[in-house]
Amino acid sequence: MPESVLVQTAEACVVTIQAHDFGIEFESELSYADVTRELKDNLLHVDVVPWRAPVVELADRGKLLYEPSVDILVRKWFGKDAHSEGKIVPSEINRLLKLVQDIEELFTPSQSAGQTGFLTTMTEASWKETDKKMDYSRPHLYVKSQFTGWIRVTFRMAKEPG
Repeated sequence: MPESVLVQTAEACVVTIQAHDFGIEFESELSYADVTRELKDNLLHVDVVPWRAPVVELADRGKLLYEPSVDILVRKWFGKDAHSEGKIVPSEINRLLKLVQDIEELFTPSQSAGQTGFLTTMTEASWKETDKKMDYSRPHLYVKSQFTGWIRVTFRMAKEPG
């Protein structure tokens, strides 16, 4: 059975992120509610989370227009009590902020909205919006010793029902 528009979009975002060289190593994957669990490793994670894919209108005769959105979270745990012990080095936060910015730029066209070709495995999807929800979460950093950055990307695509 084919995947939903939402899952196809999220998987295409993972492939696009993995194909880009950001100059920093990380693990990227499609994930769901597990992004809310605390990290317990020192790896850098880029999670792509399917958010929603409403049908917004009829696109054409026999086609529906979808606007799938995915959340992209950049997360890294620095270790238990790292903040209170002064183990979080500002230059590491700077590198992670740059990664969040680079991912935002990857999914933001330099031309007008509607540009296609952002998703290497889903070229029929056109970009609609990139919304950086959070450069980083101060509460996560201070309470969990975890960096969390959050970007939401929305695409548009027409598809036949079924």
